[in-house]
Amino acid sequence: MPKNRQKSFTIIETVISLGIFAIILFLIQFAVQYTNQEKATTNLISYHRMLMQLENNDRAYYWSDEKSQQIYFVSEDKIKQKIFLRLKNHILQLTTSDGGTMPMLAAVDKFKLTVNDNKVHFSLLFDSGENYETTLLLAKYQPKEE
Repeated sequence: MPKNRQKSFTIIETVISLGIFAIILFLIQFAVQYTNQEKATTNLISYHRMLMQLENNDRAYYWSDEKSQQIYFVSEDKIKQKIFLRLKNHILQLTTSDGGTMPMLAAVDKFKLTVNDNKVHFSLLFDSGENYETTLLLAKYQPKEE
């Protein structure tokens, strides 16, 4: 009489394979958390670098919001040139009234500049949901009287 035996997994094989599967899932979860944390750190570093560029004494930016009710920056070297912050394709850029652009930050959802007590308040929201706010250390532009 022929024996009808089907090959199947034993309990030990099943437990070992489930253990290996759990270890793989744990490693994937750890890698995802690590990359999310690194991305958040990268956004914070990029944000502070952008602030350093805006507040750099060598560039000597001032802010102004004359009649247009739009806040813009003025460099002491180029008084006639206005420098605006704008958001285009999730990239925060410095643009000049002459048409030049300089990318400052990537992956930005929205930003806002407001004036409170003669100081410029800057708030920024990244695509990842991180929100940063600060008061810019820029003086208000005072035209020189000649």
